[in-house]
Amino acid sequence: IKIIASSIKGSFKSNKNVNEIEELFINDKNKLNIITKTSSMFAMKANYNKLQDTIELHENVLIIRDQETIEGEYALIDITNESYKIKSEKNKKVKIILNTSSNE
Repeated sequence: IKIIASSIKGSFKSNKNVNEIEELFINDKNKLNIITKTSSMFAMKANYNKLQDTIELHENVLIIRDQETIEGEYALIDITNESYKIKSEKNKKVKIILNTSSNE
């Protein structure tokens, strides 16, 4: 996982003389970017939890994966299988764009 942001804070645990990340709290004034093998995720704030193997994205969420683009206000990503749940406030909607191309 690659993280690009203006502020990354976290907690670590020592395991056999190696510091392991337990949690990360990520913020950016514009938009942070988290890149995995299959997705690029953007938001204003994010939390990573190693114990639960999750990333939470908050505010102006954008997830780009393969041929799909998803927008909302909150997302919970399961890092193990990269599945996600995305929500928006009552006055906003979740937006999904599926780009399909034909190779005929």
